Amino acid sequence: LECIRGTYKTFATPSQCLPCPANSTTDSTGSTLISQCKCFTGYQGDPSKDIACTGNAEMHVWNKLLFYLRI
Repeated sequence: LECIRGTYKTFATPSQCLPCPANSTTDSTGSTLISQCKCFTGYQGDPSKDIACTGNAEMHVWNKLLFYLRI
């Protein structure tokens, strides 16, 4: 099974999909590496290096809305 947007697998096997760290998502479905998780627009960090994506709270609400609407 392919992972949905915002999740990734550590291996390209039937393993469980893991969510990207807070305030980050993937560009598409089917991600197999945490390095494919990118910070939301307006946030800075690097999920693949365990650096949290941080930014202002208003941008967080907007990006979550866009993620769920899949815009």
